[in-house]
Amino acid sequence: GIQQNKDNPTKGWDNLKFIADAMMLRKYETEYLTEMKGIGDGVNNSGVKLFNRKIDLLDIVTVNSAIDIDYSKDAMGVTPNQLSGQSFLKSEDELNIPNRLHKCSSFLANNSSTTDGRIVFGQIFMWGGYTGPHWNVICDVVPTEGNRLVYQTFPGGIHSGSDFYMNASGIMIGETTVGQTPFNIDGSPQSNRIRKAAQYANSIDDVVEILTTDNNGMYTNDWLIGDTKTDEIAVLLLGTKKHKLWRSGNNEFYGDTKDFYWCNNNNKDPEVRKEYITNQNNAPYDLIFAPWNRDVAFNDFYKEHKGKIDAIAGVNLWASSPINRPHACDGKVTTSDMAENLVFLAHYGKVTLREMFVGENNRIPDLPGAIPRLTLGYSVISPI
Repeated sequence: GIQQNKDNPTKGWDNLKFIADAMMLRKYETEYLTEMKGIGDGVNNSGVKLFNRKIDLLDIVTVNSAIDIDYSKDAMGVTPNQLSGQSFLKSEDELNIPNRLHKCSSFLANNSSTTDGRIVFGQIFMWGGYTGPHWNVICDVVPTEGNRLVYQTFPGGIHSGSDFYMNASGIMIGETTVGQTPFNIDGSPQSNRIRKAAQYANSIDDVVEILTTDNNGMYTNDWLIGDTKTDEIAVLLLGTKKHKLWRSGNNEFYGDTKDFYWCNNNNKDPEVRKEYITNQNNAPYDLIFAPWNRDVAFNDFYKEHKGKIDAIAGVNLWASSPINRPHACDGKVTTSDMAENLVFLAHYGKVTLREMFVGENNRIPDLPGAIPRLTLGYSVISPI
């Protein structure tokens, strides 16, 4: 609400609720609406109030839809209409990505890249300094149906949003954002689909099927997927109508990084990149993947550590630049052995131990309720 309207947060929040009501509410499955209603009831039973009133279902739906809503703004610019093609995107715009759009660094390694041939998985969450500290909840869900799942989230989150998941079937899931593709108003929210995937998937194929079914296109991501039962790893680049799957079982990798995937917001598939074009027959746009400095750094890490990648190597990688950007919020690392017991290493705050303070370099804007982001070191998260 404050970010929408700092002078009248109540009005800002009501505007977000209206958008969630119009675009998202009726796209959630009954199971997750019921869960969100339960969260709201629990808050009300505790006596906590929002803007001097009780929480309602739509408040919780709005919190869980906030990322979809946020990315819908970018999606509108590449969603065709009847006059699409009258103006063109600039091919160089993609290279002028503001710092805030660099969100998350992640990697998956297995087989010849790791010390034991099993999976090593890591992710850094990057977000704005004002709201980033609120992703400080580890949720352990034991549902009536599907798999037990553990994920990093924010208060009231039925999904992660960061994104970092593991389930009792040995599936691990992470993501990094890429350029936003068009909005499909008939699809279901990504928060509905990724929560369903984390809960019900027992294989890489299950994750892919759930995420690509009824896809609204919001929060376009590289989804990193690992399966401890087979120690196979994969990356699903999910656009709106297009997607691309790389999987180690088929020996599909970018370039020469065998048994190693990295993701850092840079779309690597030309077919998904075409969705950025409002008029695919005429608008000029550079469809060629060009490496960023983080791409180069990940490649250097692979060349130096191939065959020696373990959890500690992942921890050290996260503390390095440019992998760890100024607005990084945390770091997580797990392995197949750990994930089989839903265990992972988690660092709250910048893993470089660099504290962030309100008003410093505009990383945490001096808005109402702004708090410092302090580094608390690595902890072993072990719900079992």
